[in-house]
Amino acid sequence: MTHDPLRPLRLKWDVTRDPGRDRNRLRSPGRDAQNPRGTPRFIGQVASGGAMPNSLDHVFLVHPVRIEGGESEGAASATLVDSGRTIPVVIVGTLLPNIGDFVVAQSIGGRWVAELNGTPASPVACSPCAVPRRNLTVSWTNVLTSGGSALMTFNGSNQWQSGCANQLVLTLACQGGSLVFSATYFPTGGCPNGASQSCATSAAGPYGLAVVQQVCNPFLLSYSASASTCPFLATQGFRQFTITQ
Repeated sequence: MTHDPLRPLRLKWDVTRDPGRDRNRLRSPGRDAQNPRGTPRFIGQVASGGAMPNSLDHVFLVHPVRIEGGESEGAASATLVDSGRTIPVVIVGTLLPNIGDFVVAQSIGGRWVAELNGTPASPVACSPCAVPRRNLTVSWTNVLTSGGSALMTFNGSNQWQSGCANQLVLTLACQGGSLVFSATYFPTGGCPNGASQSCATSAAGPYGLAVVQQVCNPFLLSYSASASTCPFLATQGFRQFTITQ
């Protein structure tokens, strides 16, 4: 047999050019196009950079994930999330992702694409509106600053809460069958561990918030703070808070 040092390289090249020849099957262009060998894909965890979309067919940010752990039956797996890397992924399908959901993204047409399908969970039944079981967005107006917005993370039960933003933590909860919105302000000591003051729709002035608008479909809740209802928020310039999907 003639010694050919380049034979292994040629065999690898042949496999790359013809992904079906080493599988003992006839070539099928349609089948190979649907699931080409070597299509890049990865597992990722959905994250938010502050502008997470509220509808499908948009770009979501995803952290790549590595799966580790034993490979015997019943062994537990460990997911290692690389939060230092963020990859833009177009998510399509019928199910809108939440922060923390896992997706499998693959390269299609030069872009990362993931498909999520399923039946959306029923909303949290509450009065006056049922609330979607997903993260919400809260925005506010401020006559002293330019206002802002924040993500309200769903706890999986009956509460949606923002992180610290503008020295505020904003919370929507279904309490006793009714929606209660509260705004907690941290004037000193830093948020969320400093001294705080709160106003809520369940309280009266000077610790109350007034209902401005409540629309169930599309979901929209709006509340206001004034010198008579919540003077310490009004003094800081806050006037109105609006919650949407």
